[in-house]
Amino acid sequence: WFAMTADIRILVVDDSFAERELISEAAYEFGAGVSVMTVDTPDAAELAITSFNPDFVLIDLHLGRWNGRQLLPRLTGRSGNVILSTAQDQQESALCLAAGALGFWVKPIRFDAYAEFFSRIRQLPRVK
Repeated sequence: WFAMTADIRILVVDDSFAERELISEAAYEFGAGVSVMTVDTPDAAELAITSFNPDFVLIDLHLGRWNGRQLLPRLTGRSGNVILSTAQDQQESALCLAAGALGFWVKPIRFDAYAEFFSRIRQLPRVK
């Protein structure tokens, strides 16, 4: 995982090494005051919630044999705000929002979109 001294902590749950690296790189380049921890499984995410205490959690909807939506109830109320990343599936996105996700991103996500996210994240409400 990648971390730096920060006032905003983001946990990334994604089974794609490339996505985790892209988010970490964007946080390093554009996310002054943002710390990112990346994990690749739901079990690792649950451990990270306790140890890292994130303000935001970004979850990939398709985590190998897991569906990111299945992870939502395990994290809701323990992790602050949850944002899903997904393919263009409006029905699944609606189910995730109903299950407690703050919002969702449509993949593939470009590097500059992460830059915009890190510049806007301070304006998002944090719930813990």
